[in-house]
Amino acid sequence: MKKCSRCKEEKDEEYFGNNTASPDGKRPDCKSCRKDEHRVQWLRITYGMSIEDYEELLHTQDNKCAVCRVDKKHLKQRMAVDHNHDTGAVRGLLCSSCNRGLGYFKDNPDFVLAGYKYLVERGSYGG
Repeated sequence: MKKCSRCKEEKDEEYFGNNTASPDGKRPDCKSCRKDEHRVQWLRITYGMSIEDYEELLHTQDNKCAVCRVDKKHLKQRMAVDHNHDTGAVRGLLCSSCNRGLGYFKDNPDFVLAGYKYLVERGSYGG
């Protein structure tokens, strides 16, 4: 067992990365804390957001994808930050399926509308 230098939790050594310079051969902080720190830096650098900004946006969306409205508790991954690729402005948080779908449509509303019309006209839409 080892105590994480960040979260102060006692965890099995398997939860710590390797560090040959350390006396016990393990990093002082657990993998979970390192992943969270990486996420915080990535949000700040990529979108100019803090983790609090992300959580607030998620709260304003009722913890649901801004497009399909699936609840985050039913997702295996965190919500993706959707943004305007020209301006960098954050639009909302999306599940990975909706984020990829908009990307496949090249974030073009005309393509999305054409896809919608296609589904409706061909009788493929069940909702």
